[in-house]
Amino acid sequence: ASLAVPVATISWAVGSTAQARIYSQERRLRLPLVGGLMLTLGICPLLALLIPGVPIWAVLIAWSVAGTGMGLAHATISDLTLGQVDPTKHGRASSWLQVADSGGSAVELAIVSLAMALWSLTGAQGALLYLPACAVAIGACLCTLVTAAHVRPHS
Repeated sequence: ASLAVPVATISWAVGSTAQARIYSQERRLRLPLVGGLMLTLGICPLLALLIPGVPIWAVLIAWSVAGTGMGLAHATISDLTLGQVDPTKHGRASSWLQVADSGGSAVELAIVSLAMALWSLTGAQGALLYLPACAVAIGACLCTLVTAAHVRPHS
């Protein structure tokens, strides 16, 4: 865990910095999907942590891919949203983005907590106790891919 946090932080910063240097509107519209794909590809290998003996460095590499994807997508979504909203409504759009950001994390945490509590009733032990957390994270990534695929330019 002490390595995962800085790896995620640095890779998120790399992704965020990279997206800030992409000026083509056509390419910017693809960033949420590219970032979501990288996030999904980086999260799926977390399931390997459930298998004893898997080297941690492999998961840290995947975690850096996920962090980069998050950096590409997260800031881009705010930018694209504000770019498509009337400037007089930027305050409202910005506050809704914050609500979605905070609320999404809270809802996911609640779902993970409930899933893990129910899963613990099955008698699972050891690393398998964390299977619901991985499943919910992968499910959230798949939702990200579906919604990011619908990003279109403002007409």
